[in-house]
Amino acid sequence: MEHSRSNVEFRVLACIHNEESVSALINLLEASNPTRESPLCVYLIHLVELIGRETPLLISHDVSISSSSPSKPYDTVGCIINAFRSFQQQNEGLVAMHDDICTLAMDRRTYLIIIPFDKFASLSVKNVNRNILDKAPCSVALFIDRGKLKAPRSMLTSRSFYHIAVAFLGGPDDREALAYAIRMVQHPSINPTVVRFVAANSNNLNSDDFTEKKLDVQSINSFRVSLIDNDCAVYREEVVQDGPGTVNVIRAIENDFDLILVGRRHEQNLPLLAGLADWTELDELGIIGDILVSLDSKTLSVLVVQQQCQ
Repeated sequence: MEHSRSNVEFRVLACIHNEESVSALINLLEASNPTRESPLCVYLIHLVELIGRETPLLISHDVSISSSSPSKPYDTVGCIINAFRSFQQQNEGLVAMHDDICTLAMDRRTYLIIIPFDKFASLSVKNVNRNILDKAPCSVALFIDRGKLKAPRSMLTSRSFYHIAVAFLGGPDDREALAYAIRMVQHPSINPTVVRFVAANSNNLNSDDFTEKKLDVQSINSFRVSLIDNDCAVYREEVVQDGPGTVNVIRAIENDFDLILVGRRHEQNLPLLAGLADWTELDELGIIGDILVSLDSKTLSVLVVQQQCQ
């Protein structure tokens, strides 16, 4: 996303486990701000854990076939398809494992795979998530949906404002999260904020650090340019000494936003994260994502973004 043009079709492969996550996912896609110049193309995968099968099964659903009166055992699939058909009409399933998901993403040349994340999911579901992170041909976002984004009402019909933030520490994944936020900035229902974390002692950079720092600054500048004529947008910097200082800032802002975007991976030995790695329980979320989810907020949704590895 960071290197894509702003006037091309934004192709997303979205994964869901159940009907309960549909509303939040649709609102996240709506927040992606589809426009005539950059329309949104969504490929939907319904992930179902099949007991007793060793190999995955990929089933294509024709959304042109009416699902107005679904019958069991496909009532959930029908409801999901109906919800996304409605989303498609307003903006004028599939079953698989990680190989199928990654293959479909490559075939459709998607920019992003969105995966629902549940820290209480089964081991097999967690393994699928980890394999997608390892093998995806595009960027990946793990979505923890809570609070306001779970509301059944679409952003298109709601008069509410959604407050989103990017927790920016630097690096490719944080820049990718910022690039996604730039798409959201022009949405009339989005109030965006970037909180940039700055180490109190940031001297003695080597050449690699300097290159990354330069790319970070370019991304921040791109975001600030996108904020022109947006009176609700905020950019601020937080100077912290170490990892506990970063945690304190995150705890202070958690109740201010409906959604926080953050990169999954960060530079090893980053002063901003000093002392935090040993406390991370959910490696697939990264250090900051793990902190945000461990807060157990009832209102904060989280999107953990990983830039394409391959």
